[in-house]
Amino acid sequence: MGSLCSCCRGDPKESAEERAKMSEAQAKAGLAAQQRMEAFEKSAAGRAAKKVAAELAKPPPPLSRGEPALRWQVG
Repeated sequence: MGSLCSCCRGDPKESAEERAKMSEAQAKAGLAAQQRMEAFEKSAAGRAAKKVAAELAKPPPPLSRGEPALRWQVG
């Protein structure tokens, strides 16, 4: 068994400055993700995805037991 370097052990020796930078970076990433999501929802692709999701959420129509699913037509 080898020894791990200090960066791999997960030592809680992070300075307050490093924690503040990490917290700020996470906040900026969250804000950017929210802005991307809002832009996607306003786009045509976002509206289409929302419409498809709504269609998939609807229950399927009941199947009639006496009729075949496909009807063959001759002629």
